[in-house]
Amino acid sequence: MRGFYYRLMSFLPGLLLCCAAFAQSFPEKVYVHLDRTYFAAGETIWLKAYVEDELPDAYASLFLYVELLEQGKKEAVLRAKIRRGEAGFAGHLDLPEELPGGHYLLRAYTRWQLNWPEESLFRVPIDVYDGTDLTATMADRQSLEEPASAVLLTVSWDTPVYEPRKLWNLCLLLPEAAGDSAEVSVSVVRSAFRPYQQGAPASYVPADTMSSGAVRYYRERTQSLRGEIRSISGRRPKNFTFTLIAPSQNFSQVAAVKRGNRFVVDSLDFPDGTLFILHIDNDGEVKRYYPVIEEAFAPVPAKWPAPPQQLPNPTQQPGPEIPFAPGDVARDTIRTAVIQDAVPRIKTPFGTSDIPNIKKREELGQYDNRNLLDYILMNYPNLNRDEDSGQIVNRKTGVINKNGVSYSTVSLFVDGFRTDWDFAEMIRMSDIEMLSVTTNLTSDALLARSYGGIVLVQLRVDSGRKSLLQQNNTVVATPLGWQEPKAFPDPAKERRRSLSLPDRRNTIYWNPSIRLKAGESVEIPLMTEDRADGPYYLRIEGRTSDGRWISLSREMK
Repeated sequence: MRGFYYRLMSFLPGLLLCCAAFAQSFPEKVYVHLDRTYFAAGETIWLKAYVEDELPDAYASLFLYVELLEQGKKEAVLRAKIRRGEAGFAGHLDLPEELPGGHYLLRAYTRWQLNWPEESLFRVPIDVYDGTDLTATMADRQSLEEPASAVLLTVSWDTPVYEPRKLWNLCLLLPEAAGDSAEVSVSVVRSAFRPYQQGAPASYVPADTMSSGAVRYYRERTQSLRGEIRSISGRRPKNFTFTLIAPSQNFSQVAAVKRGNRFVVDSLDFPDGTLFILHIDNDGEVKRYYPVIEEAFAPVPAKWPAPPQQLPNPTQQPGPEIPFAPGDVARDTIRTAVIQDAVPRIKTPFGTSDIPNIKKREELGQYDNRNLLDYILMNYPNLNRDEDSGQIVNRKTGVINKNGVSYSTVSLFVDGFRTDWDFAEMIRMSDIEMLSVTTNLTSDALLARSYGGIVLVQLRVDSGRKSLLQQNNTVVATPLGWQEPKAFPDPAKERRRSLSLPDRRNTIYWNPSIRLKAGESVEIPLMTEDRADGPYYLRIEGRTSDGRWISLSREMK
């Protein structure tokens, strides 16, 4: 972990609160420049966020959360955590190819803004096209007119030649009256996407007062893990050892705790996908305490944007007919935190595919009032519980020896991790999403060295805290980390590599950070794509060094 400093705070009686009362007078304002608001499934949303704060940079938030929401869903469809870097809060959301078409909401906020009502967070409607008919919307969007107070750049370009793969230049010049310098983000899209732009920065205003009560969330300048140690008996945990391991970061820490139930591990620095192992050891006794990680995100919006006002489909825009199809969209391998449900497949630690008899939630619903152990003993007559060991054994595997008849045990795996049968009574069937019971010697049973068979359980997403894994003193978790940055694939810079590939970009150019100095021009090379259906649409957002907004848009004729 880069710049790592570790501190396991004494276990606290309650949540760590931000006590800086003066900070109530300094709300943060977020505006996000998107390349557009209409996308094909499988494309990438390119974004640059501007966080306005009256405090100096030394106290400002360094992390921003960006989410894609779908009405009716309790969780975000996509979520990314963007760390402020050299290009500011520059990031992306990779839309899955299987994402259903429809109307979504993109929301962005800092941890500090969670002290405000949800309605004050930045939000903009997003439309996704998946090959089915979809009329895009302009609901809850602002006018594209430039505010009168905007600082305008001097913008010029070569005479556009709208033919496939033609290279020409865009020129930006910051006037002397605009200040010493400025930083802007620039997007150029096909003409079909001109109606699909969000409002200007001046149209988004922050809440002017803090929410009532104490300040619960701090300005996030470092990453941290927070959570609670729980006791199965309900008693206050005491006299245990807390271990935290991050294998990919070569990091481990151990702390002996006499009394307490809340923990904070701060000053961390980890990318998304980092795996953490948390373990509680209480003097060799098992099944007593278990850790729970807590992550704070904004609540689901109480009010969704008003019903959409229908607009013509891009194929029906005036002028020559332009087929609106995503074509061959560049695919990238960098993962975005996808929270939406994946294709149903039960979790197994072995990665094999010969898992028979998978029962899904619909089939298991009739047993919701029973626990897992009762279900196994009721439905599989050959499986019995051994009175001495408490394990489940397969009576078909009896072997006679000098002590009598011995039977092979059946292994239980929950969410991909081996679990003791003692806890099968604690899992309700209503908590199970999928279940597989195999009493034959499959490859999974062989790999588990479980010759009596194997039981695989996948818990429902909303019952994850009831997992037997947690109640077995260990949690393996991948909390949301910062997003790995990636660059926009610009054919103008990689012309030799791209000549042999189809080029059907819908976003022609994207750069989240172009630095300008007063009186000095900056040239940006642009290359048309194969359709070359101009005129392209240019949009520039940014701020000057003295805090004034830059916001302009042009049709590149």
